[in-house]
Amino acid sequence: MRLRTVFELGIAETDTDGDAAAAHLREVFESASDPEVAIQAGTVLIRTLMFLGRGEEAYELLETVRGKVPADAEEILRMLDA
Repeated sequence: MRLRTVFELGIAETDTDGDAAAAHLREVFESASDPEVAIQAGTVLIRTLMFLGRGEEAYELLETVRGKVPADAEEILRMLDA
């Protein structure tokens, strides 16, 4: 429940405070036991990092997120490649 709240907070903060959003989204990504939640948080975090001009960090995270995505989840993999 707490991670869901932190995830929603991170998403809301993307409109107002990118650094705070990145911190909250990273917390969810690193703490989530459910791979789906981690992938969701990771994809939003990647976009947030790019917006903040932290492309190298975003690219490294992209590789980590891609490793969590099941091979048969083609739609998610295509989205990550876009």
